[in-house]
Amino acid sequence: MDLPLPLSPTALPWSRHEFDRDYLSRGREDLFDALFADDSTRVLPLWRGSALMAGQALSLLPASSLPHAAVETAETVVYLGRTLSASSPEPIGTPIVAVVLADDAADSLDDGPDSWGKLRTIGGTLSDRDAGLLTQAVALVNWHDSHRFSPRTGEPTLPTQ
Repeated sequence: MDLPLPLSPTALPWSRHEFDRDYLSRGREDLFDALFADDSTRVLPLWRGSALMAGQALSLLPASSLPHAAVETAETVVYLGRTLSASSPEPIGTPIVAVVLADDAADSLDDGPDSWGKLRTIGGTLSDRDAGLLTQAVALVNWHDSHRFSPRTGEPTLPTQ
């Protein structure tokens, strides 16, 4: 009996990735202060389940290009990791943070009807790096949105390690 060959990761659109989740850095108490002070950090803006697009790719903005108020009023901020691939537009090791923007901050970045893309619509057309980043960003944001309070204590949960 012939068994089917396992699918390669490239055959599964939402399993592709070209970034390191950098779990060792996640335990730092000053992680986000350090990331937003680093000129190389890039931000993936998210709004209402969509990512900011630059043509057929995710728009990764320098952290300094977002108004401080946009980050301060963000619903959720999560560290995604660092780029791994030399084919990435950013240098290897570039830190990437996802920020869920409030409506007014998203409006300031809106460039028209194709400015924002949803994972289910665009995931199969994205590069390996972008597919992995957006998949992880959406998963983490959705988890934090649906787990706002501890089931044990009722206290608000906070994105950490």
